[in-house]
Amino acid sequence: LLYPAFGHAVLARGERGKANQIQAHLHYSGNWGHDHLDVLNLIFWAHEGELLSDVGYAHTYRMFADRSSGHNLVVVDRLYQGTGLDSPGDLVGWYPSEHDAQVVEVSAPDAYAQCSTYRRALFLLPVDEASTLVLDVFDVAGGAVHEWMAQGSCMVEGTLDVSCPTTFLADSYADDGSPFTPPPSS
Repeated sequence: LLYPAFGHAVLARGERGKANQIQAHLHYSGNWGHDHLDVLNLIFWAHEGELLSDVGYAHTYRMFADRSSGHNLVVVDRLYQGTGLDSPGDLVGWYPSEHDAQVVEVSAPDAYAQCSTYRRALFLLPVDEASTLVLDVFDVAGGAVHEWMAQGSCMVEGTLDVSCPTTFLADSYADDGSPFTPPPSS
């Protein structure tokens, strides 16, 4: 599915309601009518559940949920994306296919004033009838620090296992290092 005027693309494979269904949503609209600083945000659904959520639609932690760091994207220099984005990113490539590889690529260099390149490409690569590989390529030029944010699922508890070495940096992304505590339910 492609909604170019809104700035949203969906790559999908598998059968609706079946374990082999997979969806990768790339959101690339401006700030109009949405108010999230989330150009090139990824929402990912597989294994019968949402694995990468948009926190702002599941919870109302407003000061986190609508900021760039509360989404699944690259944050540059620990800053929010620009707030004056009045048009969607530029759709560079779109190749949907029922049986072959699928691709969507979007460029949005206006998301960060210090960036000459802010671009994401998603690939859905069929392995067999039951399995699909997702390749996420994020290209950023400009700024000094690039941090790939992945929020995980807002619906269920989960863990992340990686096959490459990692370095522990902090318990929290907050400037003061304090862990996040959800507000009480009303």
